Amino acid sequence: MSNTIRSIAVGFVGLALVLAFDAISDDTSPKAGADKAVKSDTAHAPDTAHDPKAGTGDGAHEVELSACIPVYRPPKLGKPRMTVGGGSRGPGKGFPALYVIVPDHVGQTTSSQPSLFWFVDEVPPLGTQFVFTLMDEEADTPLIEEALGIPERSGLQRVRISDFGVQLETGTEYQWSIAMSAPGVDHSKDVISVGWIDYVGKSDGIAARLEAGGPERSSFVYAEEGIWYDALSSIHDSMESNSGAMDFKVARVALLEAAGLDAVAAHVGR
Repeated sequence: MSNTIRSIAVGFVGLALVLAFDAISDDTSPKAGADKAVKSDTAHAPDTAHDPKAGTGDGAHEVELSACIPVYRPPKLGKPRMTVGGGSRGPGKGFPALYVIVPDHVGQTTSSQPSLFWFVDEVPPLGTQFVFTLMDEEADTPLIEEALGIPERSGLQRVRISDFGVQLETGTEYQWSIAMSAPGVDHSKDVISVGWIDYVGKSDGIAARLEAGGPERSSFVYAEEGIWYDALSSIHDSMESNSGAMDFKVARVALLEAAGLDAVAAHVGR
């Protein structure tokens, strides 16, 4: 009887050893390791199906937005000039703030008859007078001194030098200004905003970049080349031809901010 019990016990021990060996073999096999690795990665990986930031194309949107923003690089030889009267209120209550849209240095243009821009933050009262003046820095008399119409709405206003039959010359810096006055008020109380412009012509390098980029990229080329007036004019023209497309509104705001015209940028960016 004891021999029989001993045989059964030995059999159970042997069976237990076999089962234990099989379990160890399964746990250390390559397949088992791979299964554990997959479970571990899944547990710590972000759930892109439920993560609101994952897979939404935010990176692509940032790239697309940056493609709409011109980078203005001031000319290396640009001379600092003071802008006078930018943002000053008129000669009485209810008058708008007046700005000429210029950087804090002499802005450049490749056109002998460029467009110039100025700004009022609200519609002026009836009877308000505006005068546009353009002077050669070495001349005693103005090349242009003409009255402008009262703006019918607030925002950017445009002056085309071609409308006055005048052409700029290279090698000469010009001062231009917008003066605002109230009827019956002494002109010593006029508000005057002043900027500077330099006609530099169009280099072969800029011409090649403009041809390669096409009309829609011209404002970006001009901005990167430090051609302030042409960059702003090009954006304005693009907005008119595209019915104020949002990408060009973003470009205009970025260009104005680059010149430190934050108040103007905030107004036109609405």
